[in-house]
Amino acid sequence: MQSVTVPTAHFTRAVTTLGEKRPVVARSAIFNVQGLKVIDKGVAIDATLYEKLTRHQLRSPLEDSVDSQPAVSGPLLREAAQLMCREDRFAAAMLASLRQPDALLEEVGQVPLPRPIAFQLTVLRETQPGPWQRSLRTMVTAAWLGALTGAARHGLRMLAAAGLLHDLGMLHLDPALLKPQLPLGREQRRHLYTHPLLSSMLLERHHEYPQEVVHAVLEHHEALDGSGYPRALGNNISPWGRLLGLGEQVSALLEAGGEAPALRLSVALRMNAPRFDPEAMRRVLNWLQPLRESLPGPPAGADPAEALRTIDRLMREWSGALAAAP
Repeated sequence: MQSVTVPTAHFTRAVTTLGEKRPVVARSAIFNVQGLKVIDKGVAIDATLYEKLTRHQLRSPLEDSVDSQPAVSGPLLREAAQLMCREDRFAAAMLASLRQPDALLEEVGQVPLPRPIAFQLTVLRETQPGPWQRSLRTMVTAAWLGALTGAARHGLRMLAAAGLLHDLGMLHLDPALLKPQLPLGREQRRHLYTHPLLSSMLLERHHEYPQEVVHAVLEHHEALDGSGYPRALGNNISPWGRLLGLGEQVSALLEAGGEAPALRLSVALRMNAPRFDPEAMRRVLNWLQPLRESLPGPPAGADPAEALRTIDRLMREWSGALAAAP
């Protein structure tokens, strides 16, 4: 697998920021690569230690040496999934469409969480609530797609893990990249495009995740038509990578809200059909059919010809914008 260096400064900043809100403690001594002790066991990690931690190249990843309790756990994941399915009509509809909805929730609660992974998720939950909620939604959606396509219970658990952890690498990048209003230059896009590699590398450190999960996380922005990244795999995307990629898109479009989200998702999937697994997409579209909203018609007295001229103008502007896009 192609590799990149996992950056440390932004994650260290997030850890020390968390230490200002709740106890973060070194559960073992922290050493640099020369073997010199940087921080003693039991020391509280907070913003005052940021410069000290970033001044040294650490022998082990920071998440291996620190802890904060209570940490993200299986029961917490199950509780969060249940809450989402109660409060969000699309998550509720996903669960209701299954023959054994409890099986999905049970497997979500069994997602393997090695201590360093649980700590990183705790940092995400406490410092970036928006991305945390997106990870939860993708976790539920990926497991639901697995259930729709006949995955065994262990498969549901692993797909839930892939959905939960697919963007873990973003925690180690500049959080400004998550701001939709930020204009991205070439260097910013390069960093953004590395996050599937970072996420998969962070998972590979732990033997609890099979290679199918690591590959799916690496491939969640790939597309069957070859337009995805980071490797433009096309038809070589793994089966779980196909489900996770579709699940990530479904989650993002439903989360976006706005007017008629189910209808917009249906249209978006149909317009981008070459990018996704056709059988999984067919199942999603069938599920969406009864959920699709009706858009309001034109106001009384509206001029149909003027409406068509407006549509034509907007489509031409859209085409121009796409042509100018990177």
